[in-house]
Amino acid sequence: MYSHWLRINDDKGRQDFILEEDFYALGRDHECNIRIHSRFASRHHAILTRYAQNNQVYYQIEDGDGRGKLSANGLLINDQKKQKHILKDGDKIVFGPEVFGVYYYRDPELREKSFKSIHFLEYESDTTQQFEGDPE
Repeated sequence: MYSHWLRINDDKGRQDFILEEDFYALGRDHECNIRIHSRFASRHHAILTRYAQNNQVYYQIEDGDGRGKLSANGLLINDQKKQKHILKDGDKIVFGPEVFGVYYYRDPELREKSFKSIHFLEYESDTTQQFEGDPE
């Protein structure tokens, strides 16, 4: 059994989301599975989709609502602008100024810890300043 989760830091502080479903919508909208509390997040900022291959489960994040409408700020993943990305343990996702997340993955069957980072690093980077204005 694998453990996947996403830690979001937004205007309400820190939130942890254990990822077990096949699909998640991320954004400001009340109907999103993972709400992002920030005026810099789009109503439908990104989607997470679970895939399985060769007995491994992984999640992919994609900018926008999954139907062709991209978010206003886009996604910075590990300081690179991307529209899609297969998440790996420790990946840092910036949604806008002062709103970001870190994806964690662990294989409990391994004896040693598989986290790249056990502690949540306060991720304040100059890249968050690249975003200007309010989305939508």
